[in-house]
Formats: sequence, C-alpha cells, structure tokens
Amino acid sequence: MTSLYARRLAAHLGALRAIGFFALIVFATAARADAVDDTLSKFLDDKFPQTAAAIAELSAEAPPQAAAVLEALADNRLLIDPADKIVAYKTAAGALLNAKTGEAIPDTSAAAFKKVRVNNALRSAVQGAMGSLTLANPDPRSASRRPETFSGHTTTRRCLRFRPSSPRKAIRASSRL
Repeated sequence: MTSLYARRLAAHLGALRAIGFFALIVFATAARADAVDDTLSKFLDDKFPQTAAAIAELSAEAPPQAAAVLEALADNRLLIDPADKIVAYKTAAGALLNAKTGEAIPDTSAAAFKKVRVNNALRSAVQGAMGSLTLANPDPRSASRRPETFSGHTTTRRCLRFRPSSPRKAIRASSRL
C-alpha cells in the first residue's frame, strides 16, 4: 500500500515540477519583453540621467534594435512622442521606424515627435555602449572592429610585437609605456 502511495505521490510531484518549469519559461520570456519596454520608456522622460540609464540598459540587454537606436541617438535622430508613449528613430534615408519593433510609422504622425536631447556625456556613453555591442556581436564581419581599432594608438600593437631578448630590456620597455 505505501509503495503505491509513494509512486502516485512521485508522479504528481513530477507533473507539478514540469508545470512549474513551463511557467518559469513563459514568465521569463514575458519579463524580457517588459524589460525592453521599460528601457525604451526611459527615453520618454527626456532627462539626461534617465537617458543615460536607458543607454546602459540597452547595452546590457542587447535587443535586436539596440544598435540602430543608439546610433540614432548619437546622430540626433531618436524621436519621442510623449502623448502616445512611442519611441522612434529616423533612418539615414529619412524613414521613421518604431524603436521597439522596427516597423515603419506613417508620415502623418511624424509632426507629433520631438528629438531626444543629448549632451557630451551621453555621447560618450553611446560610444561605449556601441563598443560593447560590437564586441558582444557574434557576427564575424564585426570581428575586424576589435579593441585595437577603437584605441586609436599603436600601444596595443606595439606590445604584441615586442619580444625582449633579456629581462632588463623588458623592464625598461614596460616603464616607457
């Protein structure tokens, strides 16, 4: 009798675990979508600290439109509509796209948008975020833009080529860098 009871209990617990695991996956996916919405809504405040927080979160979350949104912000092409709570950006060709979905927005509503303000501190934050997105990108075409190209000087390349013939020369060379 007890072994039958134990088997039934184990079967019920197994089913309960499977349901819990499925619920965890569903809620984790829903939380991911809300995180992008929350990040983009920070641009709607149009305050520098909120915009800086949004830049950092876009860099950390790396949604599909993150690079386009950050590039538009750096080029003063990121637009907000506080009344309808829409964040959009203009492409280089002039098309108006929704920042969350990447879908086109009709030109009739373009007059309601205003530009997101950007200062020099935000521009440098955008450059750092774009760098981290580039480094985290698994696309091999972006592999050519690694840290040596961002540094702007040859210290990295010089250190990689330097092979001292004696320990004294290594100490002297490291003090010059």
